[in-house]
Amino acid sequence: MELTPDCCMSGCVHCVLQIYVDDMEEYNDAFDAARAALEHKNIPRGRWPKVMDEVDDAVEAPKMDPTMSAFAALEAKLAGKAAPPPKPRSKPAIDPGVAAFMALEAKIKNKHKSEA
Repeated sequence: MELTPDCCMSGCVHCVLQIYVDDMEEYNDAFDAARAALEHKNIPRGRWPKVMDEVDDAVEAPKMDPTMSAFAALEAKLAGKAAPPPKPRSKPAIDPGVAAFMALEAKIKNKHKSEA
C-alpha cells in the first residue's frame, strides 16, 4: 500500500493507515477463526467458502524483505532485546512500508506519552 494524500504523516489520533492495519488484523483473525471452526467440524473442503480456497491458492506470505529485516534487527538491538521472529500467517502480509510506518507512529506516540 502506498501512502496516499489521505495521510498527512503528522501522527493523527485517527490515522487512516492505523485504521487500515487494525481492520486487516481483525479480518485476518476472523479468517483464521473461521478456518479453525471449519476444520474442527470436519467440513469437507469442497463445502468451504470459495474465498478460503483463493487464499490457499495464493502465493505464500512473503518473508520480510532484507531492508525491513535489517531495520527490525536494528530497532531490537537499540531496544536491547532480540528481534522476534515474524508471526506466520496464512494470508499475505501487510506491506512492509506500511508496517514500518506504523511502527514509527507507535514509537512516536509512546515517546509523547512518556514526555507528558
